[in-house]
Amino acid sequence: MEEVVAKTLEQLELGEPQRYKQIDVLPLLAPDAGPAYLMLKEALEAHLLEVK
Repeated sequence: MEEVVAKTLEQLELGEPQRYKQIDVLPLLAPDAGPAYLMLKEALEAHLLEVK
């Protein structure tokens, strides 16, 4: 488990800082981190979902 976490952390990159008043937030960007979900159209076309 520690190897997986270490490998994932090594791949992260810092995005451009976003500032609001006295707080800066830096987004963590990961390669190949696409959505882990389907859009409604995609699910319907793949016959994974049926709307009644």
